[in-house]
Amino acid sequence: MAEKSFPLEGTLYTAEDASLWFASRTSGVSASDQLGVSAADGMTVTVGAGTAWLKYSDYAGVSYANTEAKTLLIETADANNPRIDRVVLRYSRNENKVYLAVKTGVAASAPSAPGVTRDASTYEISLAQVHVSANATSISGSTITDERMNNDVCGFT
Repeated sequence: MAEKSFPLEGTLYTAEDASLWFASRTSGVSASDQLGVSAADGMTVTVGAGTAWLKYSDYAGVSYANTEAKTLLIETADANNPRIDRVVLRYSRNENKVYLAVKTGVAASAPSAPGVTRDASTYEISLAQVHVSANATSISGSTITDERMNNDVCGFT
């Protein structure tokens, strides 16, 4: 790709061209009231509506929009140890899509959250951490840590 401008009247653009425009934004959610994670029924969380940008290289990025709340399943709790899961927004180059996902942590006496992946094929931003207590049968709001303002793993655009 050489010099590009976007948008220009009467010019056809490819997805690669458009990704250059999205690279002009930093990664993160668009506003503090968007893509929030909250406890739902049982072992589920809900991600609210909103938009985000994922800048996965110096010259490429994608946008994401979730127009209605989406429920995500948290895996069954370990019987003996807690764990920390992460709710992420993931761009997969191999799958050619952006989607919400839960990254399940490892149960341990002193658990830590799984990292966000940022490599040539996958780019993630973290929306929240979910602390899953040993033997938990439901998720409560007090076990969710909002990470949308954490510029190391998410951030606002």
